[in-house]
Amino acid sequence: MGYINLFFFFSFLGFVWETAWVSLNEKKFANRGFLKGPILPIYGFGAISVIFSTRNLYNKLSIFIVGSIIATILELITGWAIEKLFKIRYWDYDERFLNYKGYICLRSSLFWGFISIFLYDLTYKFVMPKIKIYENSNISFISYILIFLFLLDTYLSIKDAYGFRKLIEMEEKAEAYKKVLKENLDQKRKNLDEKIDEIKDDSLEIRRELERNFSENIKDYVKKSKDKELRFRNRILSLIESYEFRKEENKERLIQIINGYYKERIKKYKKLERNISKLSKRNKLSYRFKNKD
Repeated sequence: MGYINLFFFFSFLGFVWETAWVSLNEKKFANRGFLKGPILPIYGFGAISVIFSTRNLYNKLSIFIVGSIIATILELITGWAIEKLFKIRYWDYDERFLNYKGYICLRSSLFWGFISIFLYDLTYKFVMPKIKIYENSNISFISYILIFLFLLDTYLSIKDAYGFRKLIEMEEKAEAYKKVLKENLDQKRKNLDEKIDEIKDDSLEIRRELERNFSENIKDYVKKSKDKELRFRNRILSLIESYEFRKEENKERLIQIINGYYKERIKKYKKLERNISKLSKRNKLSYRFKNKD
């Protein structure tokens, strides 16, 4: 039970240290525990591993080196496992000097080395004697209660973590679906824009063709009407020329009246032609501006 009691002691000590340090940096209370209870198992396992690995070492430099290596390996494995299992990162050293994927860094490893020396002295000079006194007391059964609570807490915390992982996976799937949906919508919008451009081009060509045919037909109609009027006038004038008037002045007067009448008629046809040309140009210009918009 000695190592188990050491585990609980250093897990609690690690929780107090980690929570106090992070809370001071963030200027608000931060519960750094994975479990619901006030312990951080990584500190407990780390302390046990270091104490067990350095139990036959008496040189502080050796304790520093072995302790930093053992604690760094444990930190790497724990950080990687938690992220892979639960998709959560409880620490990230990405911005620190000489880090490996944010799990470990030089500063942290040096810290573990100094902590190993401190743990070595603390454990053998203070903690172990106190634990032996506790184990020989009438309240040593508390350790079994702590073991039960620790196992129960671990089970519930892992269950919650897996539930949280499912939420993260659902969120990731939703984001992936959202991305695919956006890409499909963008492609459809692009295809629709291309179709609209094609329709605009086709409608412009059709409009131009209609305008061209309309203008040509109107001009042809006006020209034929004007020619018809001129032919009719010429026929009337021919009849007048062939008819014998008693007075020559009556004949000339009648010819002037007819020429004056048809002159006004021809003017109207020419004015109509000009208006048709202006209307055609205005329609083309207006459509061009609308098409640009």
